[in-house]
Amino acid sequence: MTFIDTHCHLQFEAFENDAASAIDRAKKAGCEALIVVGAMLDSSEKAVAFAQIHDGLFASVGIHPHHADKVSVDDVNTLEPLAKQEKVVAIGEIGLDYHPYESNGMVDKEVQKRLLLAQFSLARRLSLPIIIHCRDAWTDLFPLVAQYIEAGGKPGVFHCWSGNKDDAQRALDLGFFISFAGNLTYSPRRSLGEGGSDSSSTIQTVAKTIPLDRILLETDSPYLAPQPIRGTRNEPAFIIHTAEFIARLRGTSVEAVAHTTTANAKRVFGLD
Repeated sequence: MTFIDTHCHLQFEAFENDAASAIDRAKKAGCEALIVVGAMLDSSEKAVAFAQIHDGLFASVGIHPHHADKVSVDDVNTLEPLAKQEKVVAIGEIGLDYHPYESNGMVDKEVQKRLLLAQFSLARRLSLPIIIHCRDAWTDLFPLVAQYIEAGGKPGVFHCWSGNKDDAQRALDLGFFISFAGNLTYSPRRSLGEGGSDSSSTIQTVAKTIPLDRILLETDSPYLAPQPIRGTRNEPAFIIHTAEFIARLRGTSVEAVAHTTTANAKRVFGLD
């Protein structure tokens, strides 16, 4: 039984002292491949470097919308030579994020959109799939993604899924896969209020009902450690917990989840 962690950040500071050990633990836990995902220019460079020196590691390069105010559209040109390197399999993570973070608030929406469109152009030029990040921005994001697909862009994956069933169907209709991280395993809150919808129960419904052959697994490590280790640093070896949770949701075996999601990941990213 093998897995592919389609989204991890082993190049981040949280793994500064033990990235090699984390990779070894992942392999022992059944991860046959890991995709190390860039979120800024420097972390994209590091992702490519990791992929080049470790067997079974691949990279994606991109600038996260959270950092859109720290770069210019011209900086996307810096990503192109990186994206042409061996073992780079996607452009990402890219997208829109309208959540007001304590660290720097919400980056101006138009600034985010300009950066996203520039990275869409890069993905089209290189014929690479994309890894999409979306938080509280579905209304603005879907029309832009649809235009990208209509212009000949390759679909890819909506990572760390947080939307509802309608959002999921729109993503599937555009040819995308949907990836689930450790937050899928969190218990829904009980007091939702009238008309409320809990994010955990919403994404659990999506994971239970969409076709298994459109699902990917990820850890988004070092973030979002799954139950029963929530609150600790996440790492790729912990992907088994999310796989087991999806199997229980769907009433199937973890072996079936592992087999199908691994085949899905190979198909999306063209992995050998």
